[in-house]
Amino acid sequence: MPPPRVWQVGSLVFLVAAVVAQVGCSRQDDVTVDTPLSLRASEDSTADPEPTPAGPSLDQLFLDAAREAPAFAGVFVDAEGQVVIQLADLTQSDRARAAVTRVFGQEPVLRGKSIRIGVVEFSFSQLAQWRDALAEGGPIDGLATVDLDERANVIRFGVADGKAVEIVLARARALGIPDKSVRADVIAPFRQQQSNTLGSRLRPVHGGLTIFTTTGCTLGFKAKKTTLRYVVTNAHCTATFGAVDGTQTFQPLLQSIYYVATEVTDPPFFSGTGCLAGYSCRYSDASLAKCDTLVACTDYTIARTTSEYTGSNWTQSGSFQLTNQPWSVVGELSSGSLLQGTALSKVGQASGWTGGIIQQTCIDSYMAAFKVLRCQYQFTGVSREGDSGSPVFSYEAATGKAWLAGILWGSDTQSVSSFSPISGIKADLGAMTVRSSVF
Repeated sequence: MPPPRVWQVGSLVFLVAAVVAQVGCSRQDDVTVDTPLSLRASEDSTADPEPTPAGPSLDQLFLDAAREAPAFAGVFVDAEGQVVIQLADLTQSDRARAAVTRVFGQEPVLRGKSIRIGVVEFSFSQLAQWRDALAEGGPIDGLATVDLDERANVIRFGVADGKAVEIVLARARALGIPDKSVRADVIAPFRQQQSNTLGSRLRPVHGGLTIFTTTGCTLGFKAKKTTLRYVVTNAHCTATFGAVDGTQTFQPLLQSIYYVATEVTDPPFFSGTGCLAGYSCRYSDASLAKCDTLVACTDYTIARTTSEYTGSNWTQSGSFQLTNQPWSVVGELSSGSLLQGTALSKVGQASGWTGGIIQQTCIDSYMAAFKVLRCQYQFTGVSREGDSGSPVFSYEAATGKAWLAGILWGSDTQSVSSFSPISGIKADLGAMTVRSSVF
């Protein structure tokens, strides 16, 4: 097997060098702490659903809410489990509550939670306008990530060195953008998490199991289009990221026996509308492979092990020991459920079943050759080389139900893992069924 490939991308969560720009002020004033958010319950359907297309990104949902309440600055879930609505103008509290209920009211992650108002300086729309103005200046050498951070109320840049910090700040000042609305951090590089670790050989296959393509990765999830069955994993686990090259997927070790699927969709990076000048973009690190037989890829399941590790020690792992019953994927987590503070889990061949909290949302991750993965997410779940492609999900332990959030593609090997959301995966790979409502 070839050695793991390393791409230099970035994490925005923890500072790893003492080069920091000014931080925007975010005052969390408890205006209301006991009012439950009005939520519309969603019921499981009774038939296997048809393929569904990509939904809107979280940034698009935030801008939707801002049309009704212009001072709206984002939503997140705090450490106590409360929903925090950020506002730049407290007089718009009622309008903001109504907008959040309309836009996010069907999201199960918010159901039953109380809300409070956080008072901040800048609206989400204003930060978005400044971010776009900064991007019009062209590529920045050493740029790794860009995020509209709804919790900190800043445009957050992750960069490779102090020189890039100065470029970001100088560009902002030249445009008249306030220093306190911009943060630039020198961050640790990201590693894509492929390796040659072995795993179990099962039929039918489950998300989370070891696969071999051009290297060792983890199977993400199973999908269906019309009557055909597929598996989804990382595009960087194929021979060519951004091109269909017919990469075949196997389970170890006997390829002639344990063949699973052949790559059929891996779209090229695009430029133009929705992509910054000087860059080419995609919405996910994902590829689609057509299964050899219906038997190998039936149902919508994720491998379930005996215990989950949710701590912060990155030398630790979750359990690798499979239980008799896998997780059954019965739903998807849309962008509106992927808020800062939301708990998620992943199962991967290298670190087992681990979990953590979403730290950053809808980040643009900048890679080599001026390529960008738009609107990615970072959470604190432990991952290591070989976990590339791991399914990311939430679960209900008592019932064995799982809700798919996306697939993991890398980590900074210190504090956070990065994943592509299901909305971005569908934006690249097309409409598909990823869940069963028969449980």
